[in-house]
Amino acid sequence: MSRDTIVDRLGSDWEISAREHDVVVERDVVIPVDGGDVELVADVFRPDTDEEVPTIIGAHPYNTEYQSAEIKPKSIGPQLAWVESGDPNYFARRGYAHVLLGLRGTGKSGGKFRNLDSREAQDVVDAMDWLAGRDWCTGEFGMFGVSYFAMIQKKVAELQPDRLEAIFAPWGVSDLYRDWYYHGGIFANEFPEEWRFHIDNPRSYGWTKEHRPDEYDDLREAAIEDPEIYAHDALVDALEDTDEETDPMLVDALVNNLDNEYWADRRVDHSNCEVPAYLGSGWGIYGLHLPGDTRSWREWQGPKKMLIGPDIYLDRPVYQLQPEAVRWFDYWIKGEDNGIMDEPPVRAFVMGTGRWKEAEDWPIPDTEYQRFYLHDDELLFERDYWTNEGYSTYEDGPYRHESVEFVSPELVEATEVVGPMTLNFFASTTGEDALFIAELFEVDEDGNEEELSRGWLRGSMRKVDEERSEPWRVYHPFDEREPLDPGEIYEFNVNIKPTGNLFQPGHRIGVRISSADVGGGWGGDADFSWKQAIATGHVYRQSVDRITVYHNEEYPSNLLLPVTEGNVIGTYFSGGEPTPSYGELPYNYIDMDKSPE
Repeated sequence: MSRDTIVDRLGSDWEISAREHDVVVERDVVIPVDGGDVELVADVFRPDTDEEVPTIIGAHPYNTEYQSAEIKPKSIGPQLAWVESGDPNYFARRGYAHVLLGLRGTGKSGGKFRNLDSREAQDVVDAMDWLAGRDWCTGEFGMFGVSYFAMIQKKVAELQPDRLEAIFAPWGVSDLYRDWYYHGGIFANEFPEEWRFHIDNPRSYGWTKEHRPDEYDDLREAAIEDPEIYAHDALVDALEDTDEETDPMLVDALVNNLDNEYWADRRVDHSNCEVPAYLGSGWGIYGLHLPGDTRSWREWQGPKKMLIGPDIYLDRPVYQLQPEAVRWFDYWIKGEDNGIMDEPPVRAFVMGTGRWKEAEDWPIPDTEYQRFYLHDDELLFERDYWTNEGYSTYEDGPYRHESVEFVSPELVEATEVVGPMTLNFFASTTGEDALFIAELFEVDEDGNEEELSRGWLRGSMRKVDEERSEPWRVYHPFDEREPLDPGEIYEFNVNIKPTGNLFQPGHRIGVRISSADVGGGWGGDADFSWKQAIATGHVYRQSVDRITVYHNEEYPSNLLLPVTEGNVIGTYFSGGEPTPSYGELPYNYIDMDKSPE
């Protein structure tokens, strides 16, 4: 077969642009932005052709050379987690230029790093305008990449640039406050501490120092004196040495602990997002990207598709999705009617099946939301409360982190759970605040446990905006802290991030409530778990508190689960096992046939 007819996949409506070009590489291309005040540096990979071609941009704060290194794929770990651009040769061989653009304040680019604000997004638009003037460029653009590459795509789409035809932006946070830095109002310290050291040659911009100069020193001192922060040397060091590399960025995150204007400029305004968008994530990234991806799906204004993959992250470098991305760009940029928009808009991998589920919307239509109540004896069960049920108590402090958990009977029916969940529970504490972590897990026939998702909530930030809430998701504005009165009972609503799992017969559904986690371990490859590294590692209370979770008729604590298949009759308290036979009955059983007349 001649090389000018090579295609990657064949089938009904699946052929994509053929692999037919050699690749021209231009390194360290200088691109002026912001009226020429700042110069960004990019590597350009383009087809070796005399024809003009459309351009795919990958904008990022990492080392550009690593993004295009021709290495064999490897599973994600501390060393390669930041290689997220895809293979630029893949696009160039198929008729697209691929520009790896270093963002301001990183790598060889000038300026100060802004960490996903509107100015950073405008830089990408400015770069498009400059690239459109190159003799090889048609002036039509797409964007590609995961994680930071995806997050900046959404911010660029918010600006509605005329040249941007489509984005391919899965695995992308859309609300830095909720998805990344403050889970449920609790600072997720370990991942931001470690992530910042993977930015290439960082020179960070200090937002608070410029916008709140009169308060700046007082805000830093207050943060240092916060016991939750003071317990972590890296946080204190950043607050004391505020002008070093990425310290200004970490200081901004620490002193802006409420959802304010700092975070608003780093949140995607989906009302302005009309460009066609390919969204998605994986079930295992519930501590970072998954909530932002499903939020983007719900609020995106333009054409869209979403794919939620298995409970593993993509290999590094990212190769898996490039064929689908070329198909997406072929449709929206090259105008090829390849049928991609005729397919179901949502595809979700269901763990426990090895198969994909297709749907027209998210959450999946016809989902049945079922309440499982927290009962005595650590039971999770659909039945209403028995008389005189009560409460469960655990201790939390710097040296002892206890928890309480509730587990369902063994399932008789295969039960599919796909979507977001909410844990609604009533609790009191001996302190003036409480940090709540809710874990959803599965228990198999042998008692082995697998965590599926988590949710978080700071007790003092429990306030709910009813108008912005939905039956399956509670909206917390996180705009103030309201201390708890010790001993008073409050309702807390914890949004557990979405999952997609088939619970097999004989398995059990569990939920655990605690107030601290053990950290993720980004420091090395040994015993590294990317899922735990992202979902754990939060600050914790430095006081000793006793927390009581109430579960009775007056305080009906419950877990709201999105059941998409199964559990038609409900769980069986007996687990489906028959009552013991006559000879196995307990000694105090009354034989009615021998009762006195």
